[in-house]
Amino acid sequence: MGFVLNEHAKIMDALREMIARLSRLSVESEDNLRRIAQMYEDTDRKNAASFDATLPSSPRPIIFEG
Repeated sequence: MGFVLNEHAKIMDALREMIARLSRLSVESEDNLRRIAQMYEDTDRKNAASFDATLPSSPRPIIFEG
């Protein structure tokens, strides 16, 4: 019986270590994914502004005259 309990304890320790590692990886991945998403949004906004600047301006109707 002692063998079974000893092996069980070893397996439980290994599982706890694996779960802790997966938890750390998840947190690190979340941070990195948020940074990457922000980088893509900034790049898209910058490229859209650059492209818009190459287009001729369009006349805007006067909506309100004060």
